Amino acid sequence: MGLIMALFTVVLGLDQVISGMGIYFLGLGLSSFLYRVAFGVRTTPPTVEGLKTVAIPVLSDIPILGPILFEQDVLVYISVLLVPILGFILRRTWAGLQIRAVGENPEAADTVGVNVNLVRTICVVVGGILAALGGAHISVAHLKIFADNMTVGRGFIAVAIVYFGKWRPFMTFVGALVFGGAYALQLLIQASGAHIPHQLLLMFPYALTIVILAFVAREARGPAALTRPFRRGER
Repeated sequence: MGLIMALFTVVLGLDQVISGMGIYFLGLGLSSFLYRVAFGVRTTPPTVEGLKTVAIPVLSDIPILGPILFEQDVLVYISVLLVPILGFILRRTWAGLQIRAVGENPEAADTVGVNVNLVRTICVVVGGILAALGGAHISVAHLKIFADNMTVGRGFIAVAIVYFGKWRPFMTFVGALVFGGAYALQLLIQASGAHIPHQLLLMFPYALTIVILAFVAREARGPAALTRPFRRGER
């Protein structure tokens, strides 16, 4: 999917929003089609054993925080470790400098020998891989089943979280925690038996994201060349 997105936006220079929506609907239909090819039409979806929880010794015994932070599956640990790793790469390495350069001023990067389209293609593909891991976590670790459109718009929330984090790994991580905390809170409220319509509770994390974004987005500044295709010699 990342390669298809890179072909449309980087190589062909098509609009990123329209291409992204096309990829979204392609993935939505293709996943449902492949699921039915593999498992047929079923009244109840098959379940999988999924990823097991890995408790970190000693740390998982800390009251309250221990089970929350240190009793997770391997994908959660990987996602947390990626925050400082990606932050270091983007701010402290030559590869990170190239990535930031092709996002801010691709013409200047091109003049010093950076292959702008190659760097952008790699970034789109890696981004697609990370997004796929996030989606796969829902089916193989969180719910351990597959259902049509089971992400229920979380990919669009991820885009909003990037604006919240102002394209910085740590702040984006904080934004993800805010949304995740709101999602967990509405589940807790539902489990408590509170007399609140579940539709309203399901809406809560998304509404909270919109409210936060309304205050933050005005100050968020993305890369200067965001959504702008690069053609050598053109300005």
